[in-house]
Amino acid sequence: QNDGYDINSWMKYLTGESKALSRDNVYLYSKYPATDLLNVGLTILYSISDGSFGLVPTIEYSFEEDWYMEIFGGINLGTAGSLYSDELGNGLMFRVTRYF
Repeated sequence: QNDGYDINSWMKYLTGESKALSRDNVYLYSKYPATDLLNVGLTILYSISDGSFGLVPTIEYSFEEDWYMEIFGGINLGTAGSLYSDELGNGLMFRVTRYF
């Protein structure tokens, strides 16, 4: 059990010396084509070392040829001091892309 992350752990992560803050991570991703133009997906991020997890729901929609809309959510469900702590908050990102 890890009670939190110290400044050294954060600095190693931010400088790229380590790829993740926790020692053991599980990443699961699933995407389902709901229609020809719509995909829905879910990513589950789980830190084995501190028991925290996060969810990233996604919606991808192609509303015209070469135009794509994506919506990503970020939901952290861990306890205080954990990698995916609920103290980090939740978020939403909206992106439109055109390829030419």
